Amino acid sequence: MKSPNAELTELDGASVQRALTLLPQHQGPPKLVPIEVIRRIRSRREAYRKCVEESRFTEGEVAAYLEIDATQFSRMLKGNGETKRHLDDDKEHLLEIVCGNMIPTQWSAFQAGFELRRMETALEKENRELREQLGEMEKEFKILQKHGVLPRKDP
Repeated sequence: MKSPNAELTELDGASVQRALTLLPQHQGPPKLVPIEVIRRIRSRREAYRKCVEESRFTEGEVAAYLEIDATQFSRMLKGNGETKRHLDDDKEHLLEIVCGNMIPTQWSAFQAGFELRRMETALEKENRELREQLGEMEKEFKILQKHGVLPRKDP
């Protein structure tokens, strides 16, 4: 079965951005789910299943985006027969993009004793630093008021 957009399977340096622009109704990069969700997952196959469940797409739609036969994908998720057990790394990454969550990657990290967190963006870093500076300035302002260098505010 040909995917709704063949470009989705070309995973190169710009794959995430391209996939996000091609997917209908998708908002932003894949999100992390609460660690409590990850703790309940017992296998990679179950992580794939949960990834699809948490998305807004059906198994068939996800399979089409991944360019995998829908029946084979369904068997893989359910563990039926001699079906391949896991996705290739590039397909797993694309699964997370399509589904909008990082469940398989979070599960892998959890199995190794790690917990993922999203990296701070440049804008978030600047915002945090400005808030810290403002906090310091407010402390200095209160000290100056306390020592009478600046007038106190009356409520």
